[in-house]
Amino acid sequence: MDIQDWGALGEILGAMGVVITLIYLARQIRENSRQMRVGSITSINHLINEAWDPIYSNDRNIRVWTTGLRTPEDLDEEDLALFHLFMTRLVNVLATAVAQHRYDVLTPDEFRKYATRANSLLSSPGGEHWLSAGGTEILTDDARQALARYGTVQLRGLSHTDVDRAGDRQRPDRGSR
Repeated sequence: MDIQDWGALGEILGAMGVVITLIYLARQIRENSRQMRVGSITSINHLINEAWDPIYSNDRNIRVWTTGLRTPEDLDEEDLALFHLFMTRLVNVLATAVAQHRYDVLTPDEFRKYATRANSLLSSPGGEHWLSAGGTEILTDDARQALARYGTVQLRGLSHTDVDRAGDRQRPDRGSR
């Protein structure tokens, strides 16, 4: 073998090294993405648990929560304000899920679980009361669209037709992150 043969062999081995490195990097990226999704779900579940903590901290808060969900008009002014704070804490978790879904951290199926959970709260008599008392002001446009798409909650200023016309929301260009 002369020097040119050795050079050709070196180029072949170098190309194989590049291919092996690219395969390794692709696997690492895939694993990192999976871990990021798992971490995101864990984080949102932790936020949900933290939002529930004050509700279950004492008998009064449990009574305010359960009465507020079923018959908010039976609560006095102070208890109704407390109920609204509880609702706000829980709905704010949806805003986190919306942001993570917008940037592809949560898959549509994962996100649907959070939106459906928020819809079940907001479609209760207490949720409807919270919305009519200004709760819709807290919701971002993305959260409003998610609620309209994944549930039965009718929000002022956003109809199902608006959501259908918009289709799946536009995600930002990956290069702009």
